[in-house]
This record gives sequence, C-alpha cells and structure tokens, in this order.
Amino acid sequence: MNRFIAIHGEQAVTPQLAKGWQLTQVTPPSALFGANGMQFGTDGRLYVAQAMGSQVTAIDTTTGEHEVIAPNGGPITGPDDVAFDSQGNMYSTEVMSEQVSMRKPNGEVTIVSDGLPSANGVTVFNDRLFIDEHRPGGRLFELYPHDDRPPRQIADNLSGPNALAGGPDGKLYFPLVPEGEIWRADLETGELEKVTEGLFHPTAAKFTPGGELVSPQAGNGEVVKIDTDTGAKTVIAKVRPGIDNLAFDADGNLFLSHFVD
Repeated sequence: MNRFIAIHGEQAVTPQLAKGWQLTQVTPPSALFGANGMQFGTDGRLYVAQAMGSQVTAIDTTTGEHEVIAPNGGPITGPDDVAFDSQGNMYSTEVMSEQVSMRKPNGEVTIVSDGLPSANGVTVFNDRLFIDEHRPGGRLFELYPHDDRPPRQIADNLSGPNALAGGPDGKLYFPLVPEGEIWRADLETGELEKVTEGLFHPTAAKFTPGGELVSPQAGNGEVVKIDTDTGAKTVIAKVRPGIDNLAFDADGNLFLSHFVD
C-alpha cells in the first residue's frame, strides 16, 4: 500500500476498466510524494522534503531504506527545504504556511519564525540559520532559533531566490530562478554581487565538499559547476528537465531531487 491509498482509500486510486481492457502494474509505487529540497543529516542519511506530500523522508543512500521522519498530517506542513545544525536539529521551510520550523532529535517540533511568505530555501552556515522567500520581491533573512530575537533582514526585493548555501568566502550564494542568475550576499552588510547569468531556471546554489559552486537548472536538466571568480560554467551532469535541488555526501557523490520524475 502506498501513501495515497492510505490517505484516500482504495476507491480513489483503483482504475475502473472498460470491457476488453487489461491493466498491468509495471513499476512499484514511489516511496516519495514528489521531491524538493534535501540535505544530509548528522546521521548520514539523506533527508528529502516533499512540499506537495507534506512530509520529510530520510533515505539510507547505501541500502535504499526509507523512513518517514515528518509524516503528512504532522506538525510540519508543506516542507520545501531542510537543513541541519551541528546538534542534529532539522529546520524546514513551510512554503504554504509562511513559517520555518525546527525538529529536535527527540522529535519535538517548534516554530522558529512565521510571517515569511513563500519561505523556501534554508541553510545552516557556521551554525547560523538563513532562509529566503521564493517570490517576486523575496527577502533573505537570518533567523535565531534559540532565542527570541526577530528575523534579521539581509536583503530584499529579490526576484525569486531559492535554495541557498554558504561559500568558502563566507558569503551566502543563491539563485534568482526567473532571472537565470546566481548571486552572493555579504552576511553582515547585505552587499549583493552577481556571480553568473544565462542559466535556465537555476533552482539551487550548493557547494561540493571541495568548495566548488554547483547549480541545477530545472529548465534543461543540466547541472553546472560555476567558477566564482569568472562566472564561467561547465556542465557536469544532465538529466530530464525538472531538477529541484541537489546535495553532496561527504565523499562528493552528487544526489538530485526532481519534481517531475
């Protein structure tokens, strides 16, 4: 039984065949309900956010074993991206409820901040928490999950920022999806600088363990490595269009999430 049947019942998904037709299942049901932002947790598993399925699943990338960490109907709603701090706390951007939540290793979930329309990308950089809003006029914030300080705005009026990451130079890197660009921001001053342009709907900016900037392009399925000094791009992988995000394990192996496949 898959999740859709469990939630909606057999009648919602059982095909009714006309006379003379036969139906054969050729693939097993997906263990994921879509796939969006993802990150490796402190336990070494790959955590995958599923905004449309409203759940987070942890995957052992060696055995393929799946465990639903935040189920549909639980306290985390519509998670679009996830990140972890050094204590194993999992942060989720809840894109549909305009908030960011924190799940402690013991399973307790609390709200870090709300009133963040289209909260989308999230990253922990030097144990500091940063998020952005994927919308016209989107903003970039630092959040403070362990005290009552309000969000600190770093930048605003951004055109659809998405999954972000801290770079070796100490700056935050993020894509502007509709513009086809990657930008970086100074964490303290908010100064912005364009890194590269000419991408086809880049949905994330991430770094390899060796500090190389990589971005997936949803529009054409290419994954490119980007020189942060010159902006030059090199294609390192290609799949079908529809890539949402990516993650690297400690050995530099690349994992992609895809909202079509």
